[in-house]
Amino acid sequence: ARVSHWIASSECTVQTGVLLGHCLHTGQVEGIENVSIADDRGHTLVANIYALVTGRPMALRDLVVANMAINAAALFAAALTLFLLGWKVSALLLLLAPNNVVPGPMPGADAPATHMAAFLFALVATLLIARIPIARSERAGVRWLALIVVASVCLAWATLLRQPYGQGGFLVALLVLALRWRQSARRGEAFLGVVPWRIGVAAAALTLATFYATSGLFALRGVLYDVARSNDAIESHGISHNLYMGLAVPGNPWGIRWDDSAALSHVGEADRVQYGSDDHYRSLRRGYFQIMLSDPLTIAQIYSGKLLESVIEVSRWSKDGHKVSLAVAFSLLLIAVPAGRRRKPSMEEITMLVVVWASFGVVLLQGVLAMPWHQFISPGKFAAICGFAV
Repeated sequence: ARVSHWIASSECTVQTGVLLGHCLHTGQVEGIENVSIADDRGHTLVANIYALVTGRPMALRDLVVANMAINAAALFAAALTLFLLGWKVSALLLLLAPNNVVPGPMPGADAPATHMAAFLFALVATLLIARIPIARSERAGVRWLALIVVASVCLAWATLLRQPYGQGGFLVALLVLALRWRQSARRGEAFLGVVPWRIGVAAAALTLATFYATSGLFALRGVLYDVARSNDAIESHGISHNLYMGLAVPGNPWGIRWDDSAALSHVGEADRVQYGSDDHYRSLRRGYFQIMLSDPLTIAQIYSGKLLESVIEVSRWSKDGHKVSLAVAFSLLLIAVPAGRRRKPSMEEITMLVVVWASFGVVLLQGVLAMPWHQFISPGKFAAICGFAV
């Protein structure tokens, strides 16, 4: 259904020139969130821009090609970022497995086709954050500002394509900033342990990019086209429903099923709140934390089991490109590890390892908190390849 909403929105763009809108039979334009609730908005925006440039609505075939192009752009952006940061061999290793990234693990017109792009754009953001100048002895200037802006744009785009990956990238970026603050504090560059203002500015920019990308677009739409934001429909995916329905493993003691409507009925709100509203997600969030506080041991058992299932699911989907990449990566490790024993790794190298393996952990975390399904954690194998390459 959401794909048909993207196409309908592109048809509306051809008729009216409005982005992120939906044309009514009366000729008026309403916000896309009124008809396509709980959706990530990147595909709608792509369909609108396509319609604006070509003068014709986007078709299913165009969406498939667009998804492949988005994945390809993300792959080359990640490789180029590593290359420019000085990790040239790692960059080349990423390009040895494009057959899984470029078409997408689930090629098609739907959102899961660009999960690889969402993961890779979030990875680019964290790689750049790992290299922004934060020490007082470093000259900031244009480079400092440019890296923050590009990282924020990449994180916002990852969020618009697949919100959990954007939020996961945000968590990794905060971890990297904390490591770098700790490093600067040890060097005596953080006054009395206070977070340097450059780190604070970076964290603020990433927060805005992650949590206000969608609402910012809708606000801009209102300014440009005088289309009001919806007051009773969710603007983007929340995480509350996945947290609650993520407990729906076979035999769970609460009788929870992976079904949005059933979950709302289970918490006793089916007849009192509108589906897709803020109250909907607030009710599921409240129900989740009540269960978590009342039975934490069962929650821990469920999550440990899903972690194992996520690892199995990630390793099961083997392709020839992955085998070649892993073989090359392990061969380089056999050469690099003995040679690296003669010197102490730099903080920069340790930070890069944290970035790539924490990004892999974010993929597994989505399988743990939601469900260890391939369409959710499809970037997992390539995320591991990134870790081995670095």
